[in-house]
Amino acid sequence: MSREESDSTNSSESTITGLYSLRREIVAEIEAKELLEPLEDPETINDITQAVRELHIKKFSEPPEEVIETIESIYEELPQEAKQHFVTDSTLIRRINAARNYFDTYAGRVKRDKQMPSAVEAGPAKYDTKKAQRLLDSRMKGQEEFGEKVDRIRAGAKGARGRALEQIGSSIAEQNEKDRENTREARRENLEQDDIVAYRNPYLQVGHVVRVNKKSIRVSRPNPRAGNTKPLSDEIEPDTTENRIQLDSEHLTPLITDEAVENFNRDVDNWTDVSMEDLTTVEEVETHLDDLLEKFTNAE
Repeated sequence: MSREESDSTNSSESTITGLYSLRREIVAEIEAKELLEPLEDPETINDITQAVRELHIKKFSEPPEEVIETIESIYEELPQEAKQHFVTDSTLIRRINAARNYFDTYAGRVKRDKQMPSAVEAGPAKYDTKKAQRLLDSRMKGQEEFGEKVDRIRAGAKGARGRALEQIGSSIAEQNEKDRENTREARRENLEQDDIVAYRNPYLQVGHVVRVNKKSIRVSRPNPRAGNTKPLSDEIEPDTTENRIQLDSEHLTPLITDEAVENFNRDVDNWTDVSMEDLTTVEEVETHLDDLLEKFTNAE
């Protein structure tokens, strides 16, 4: 046997061994995992998130972190007196238990699928294609149904927010307005005349604060049409243009120094040169602008 043939044989054997080991590890993890008991009478947010974090199979899947992050974010933003109502919300608990109850069915389908050797391991002659397809279809169906139940937990958490606020005589609309007022108050305290800010109106802009009002600020920036006449008029465009920006706007971001503004503008210009080719959707543009803006905010 030549060296090349020997290397190829060793590589194939290594692949088969790796596939077998991974299958056995997944099966072992499923067999070792204890039956998920229903969540009953949770006392803390950790009880809730731990019950969701257990909804995965080691070596095969990851915990539903996005759902957990949603739950934790909603909980942290609630008023203190509403937090316990959120933790004990019956609908949220019922959604979690629906996913936990179905988990064993889903894990069983994964186990049966992983117990069958792959075509590489068994060889074409011994590989039962129809059985393999049947097991795969069963696993995929279980995975889809399980995913839907996990997604319903997130929806349940969002609904629990409103119910928890109702328990303390509030509402989502009222809480949102409180959050907006807190944002306005914080920005009124931190922004001063001549501070440099980034904002959208509707496009991303940078300018100086002219005046801080109760609910908004006036921002001045160089007028790109300065020196030209206004449309349908002989009036000359001014050197600067002003915009009114709401203090609670999510797109209003203080910048730290003139140097940061120069860097920001340079990066925006560099990005603009390639954006039309590289970014094809609104989501891609928004994500890029958010990443770019984050580089020059009030972070150390």
